[in-house]
Amino acid sequence: MMVEIDKSKKLLNFCNYLVILFPISLIFSNFISELILGILIISFLINNSSISKLKLYKNFFVTVFFIFFFILIISSLLSENMLLSMKKSISYLRFILFSFAICWILDNKKKLLLNLFKILILAICCLQLGGLFELINEYNLNLEERSIYFEHQKISSFFGDEEILGSYLSRLLPIIIILLISNISQLDKKFKIFTYIVVLLTTVTVYFSGERLSFFFVLIVAAFSIFLIKINYKNIAIILSIFLLFISIVLSFEDQKKRIFDYTLSQMKSENKIIFYSTDHHDHFITAYNIFLNNKILGAGPNTFRKNCSLTKYKSSELACSTHPHNYFIQLLSETGILGAFIPTFSFLYALYLFIYLNIFKKKNNNKKYFKNKTIYSYFLIFFIICLIPFTPNGNFFNNWTSMITFFGFGIYLHYSKSDKFNFKKLQ
Repeated sequence: MMVEIDKSKKLLNFCNYLVILFPISLIFSNFISELILGILIISFLINNSSISKLKLYKNFFVTVFFIFFFILIISSLLSENMLLSMKKSISYLRFILFSFAICWILDNKKKLLLNLFKILILAICCLQLGGLFELINEYNLNLEERSIYFEHQKISSFFGDEEILGSYLSRLLPIIIILLISNISQLDKKFKIFTYIVVLLTTVTVYFSGERLSFFFVLIVAAFSIFLIKINYKNIAIILSIFLLFISIVLSFEDQKKRIFDYTLSQMKSENKIIFYSTDHHDHFITAYNIFLNNKILGAGPNTFRKNCSLTKYKSSELACSTHPHNYFIQLLSETGILGAFIPTFSFLYALYLFIYLNIFKKKNNNKKYFKNKTIYSYFLIFFIICLIPFTPNGNFFNNWTSMITFFGFGIYLHYSKSDKFNFKKLQ
């Protein structure tokens, strides 16, 4: 018996270090990220194989996930590209198991959240320094010329050729704020100041990354944060100062301004007509919609747009084909039908509703503990809103890298939602 307990502790200690390494692995290697994910899932299943233990992870969003997963399986079974589609559908299950694993480890390792927070702050600081190096030297950390996209230079820091620096920072920003609020009493003054600087510079780094969707995510976080701050002269002065500083940065760098604002507006017009984001996006959307019209209830099968878009009966132009149609809602409509598209869209709207209800319509409670818990819960809702937003250009809904970030954050949410200390149920 003692030997089994000792083995379990050793396994938990090992998993503890893997969780800390996971956000760093997302920067340098998809293979290592997937390896860590697999080891954590196996470790979790070894220690939580009974039904009674798995019931501990019961949650509204978990239930929604399994309904969605069931729809994916049915859609794949009925797909003309069943093997291609089923491979993606079955493998999607690993992400919720990954969330369970993260939650299980956090439940058993009380200091992990603090250590994870410190590692994230240091990792983001390194990414920012890497971005600064590129801005100064005009070549990236591989000593190659910086990426030029339609004559607008972008920075990628340690991500190299993969232009996902902004995506990484913007998606993790709500989680970092949550960990900051949770652990602020355990931080010394110097690290607090360092953290505030890193968080503020995240917005600037995302702006210089040239990733428009990521910049939009940061604006969402900033805008929603206004509802979470106590209104007083000091906070108003801070908000105005940050806003003016950011405006001055935007106006000082013409290249980035053209990429983020001017180029975006020009893309949305074609022959004096308003189109869906750009000509290419528009063609992808029309093609996806054509696929949906022929597969309205369950879609053509997850991950099958890449196959169906080349078919004459669906494609709207010669530029209409891609691996995905660059919008979550349109992709889910074409690949999983009305049933599949409804679940993530409903989850997005539900998270948005909860945020608005909690922070605008619900009667205010000035209790410090309540305010702290409400703020933490609200930032989790912001995280879900960013991950599920259906109305903007997006990557592939089933992309492994973005899914790992989403379900990493969801695992942290599960840990908080199970804790009596935060008591999220009383907030709703």
